[in-house]
Amino acid sequence: MPIIFFSSYPHTACEGYLVEAEGFLLKPIEYPRLVFFIERALKKRPGQDARMCPVVTPKYTVVVRCADIVYAEAKNHDVYLHTRDEAHRMRKSLKALLDELGDEDFLQIHKAYLVAKHRILNIIKRSPCIEVSAGAHSIRLPMGRAYADHVRQSYISDALRRLS
Repeated sequence: MPIIFFSSYPHTACEGYLVEAEGFLLKPIEYPRLVFFIERALKKRPGQDARMCPVVTPKYTVVVRCADIVYAEAKNHDVYLHTRDEAHRMRKSLKALLDELGDEDFLQIHKAYLVAKHRILNIIKRSPCIEVSAGAHSIRLPMGRAYADHVRQSYISDALRRLS
């Protein structure tokens, strides 16, 4: 199992290398360096999904597989990243999260919502909302009128691409 050490004390770096750690990061943690070490560790694990998303919250840092993300919701000045099992509160904008995750796998459906494209089950016109898969159950999320045409076009083109 890959190990990445986090510490406020630079002299503890030697201990990390004694156990063949992937890296050593000084606090406060620099996001680009964290991503670098995580991606390097994942490349050494064949057969694993290499797309990971580091989630830095006010209380903890965790790494989630991008494939496990269902949707993200902006509330006040926070973004809640929802997986099938839990939600993580982050201090960032929805736009910054979409830039991180990439618009090839995620889609903005409302000024306050992003969804994973592979989780969309259907688009409900009369509401307007979309239904997303969250494991054994589904969730309906609002779809903004300004986003509706783009969401429909993206959903159809992704479905056609998967069929061919």
